[in-house]
Amino acid sequence: AGKLIYALDVVSYRRLCLANKENKLDLNEELEFLAEMCSEHPKNYQVWHHRKFLVQQLNDCSAELDFTKDCILEDSKNYHAWAFRQWVIRTFNLWDKELEVVEEFLEKDPRNNSAWNERYFVLSNAAHLLDVNKEIEFSIKYIRKSPNNLSPWCYLKGLVKNARFGDYPAIEAFCKEAAESYPICPHVHSLLVDIAEEKKDKDSAAAECDVLATKLDTIHAKYWNYRKSRVMCN
Repeated sequence: AGKLIYALDVVSYRRLCLANKENKLDLNEELEFLAEMCSEHPKNYQVWHHRKFLVQQLNDCSAELDFTKDCILEDSKNYHAWAFRQWVIRTFNLWDKELEVVEEFLEKDPRNNSAWNERYFVLSNAAHLLDVNKEIEFSIKYIRKSPNNLSPWCYLKGLVKNARFGDYPAIEAFCKEAAESYPICPHVHSLLVDIAEEKKDKDSAAAECDVLATKLDTIHAKYWNYRKSRVMCN
């Protein structure tokens, strides 16, 4: 059966057999089979789709968060495991403890962009957990550990995508400090461009674009020169 898991028609037929209650097949036994298949073929989407079907049939997700956590610890870039985990959390309303798990992943690997994405996913869907000022502090904590790690910078910027940087002065204050502390970090200057542009401070925005284009991010010099021209025209 394991070799046939890639054959869509075979997997579909397997689901039909399992869904037919007259067959009296043990769905928990099938979950055990799926655990083996996920281990052998962790990036085969059919395995995960089949597991979703079983969880829906059983209406029981009690083992799924631990199972997906183990899979992600094996491979933090396993998109299917992350997507399945998000489906479980959303379907069974399991938001409240996920931030703790995400922090475990980030302590293990602060550059795990999938874990940063998971944190953003949770807070975007569970407004009762979101404290923007607390999340700003959380981002800054990880930036201080590794200033050139792009992930927490993107997360920090994403926190205010529906607001204004001016509403959270701690961000600009930190960026000014970071520009002194980490003078060759392009990410801080990139964020300072956004902040200056929001404030309509053309001279500061243009100066930051020049720093990026000529010194810190020369591979994207054309982009920063474009940003500078756009700033000066507005």
